[in-house]
Amino acid sequence: MTIQRTSALGARFGTLVGIGSAAVPPLRSLIRLARRKPLGFVGLLVLVLIGGAAVFAPWITDIITPRRADLDSRVRRWSTGRHGQPCRDLFSRVVYGARVSFGISFAAVLLAKVIATVVAVVSGYYGGSVDTIVQRSSTCGSPCRG
Repeated sequence: MTIQRTSALGARFGTLVGIGSAAVPPLRSLIRLARRKPLGFVGLLVLVLIGGAAVFAPWITDIITPRRADLDSRVRRWSTGRHGQPCRDLFSRVVYGARVSFGISFAAVLLAKVIATVVAVVSGYYGGSVDTIVQRSSTCGSPCRG
């Protein structure tokens, strides 16, 4: 199978035609994001780093929970409390806290999507005044879109 350029529009934006839809190689799109929006790219890197730490927390913290840390083998800077006394491992607490935060945010986004889908289906099914009311309430709910 050969990959060929699409029409003038596809050649202009550099899209490639493959199995049936236009596709841009992922590395090229990341480089384009880094060039066009460097702060957004840095934010993406931080999010991926924290997300990776949250996903691989049991392997990178090498403890079961933050309360059961073996503090003798940990770095003193991360695991000292007042007056140099050992306390719970701060790094492990941060990583496990990121796990909880990502879980709650994922659940909130999923719940919002489900509610929005149900409202959209009801609005589309009944139409008329119900559709108008839903449209106006969603327009009033988001007046400051950038």
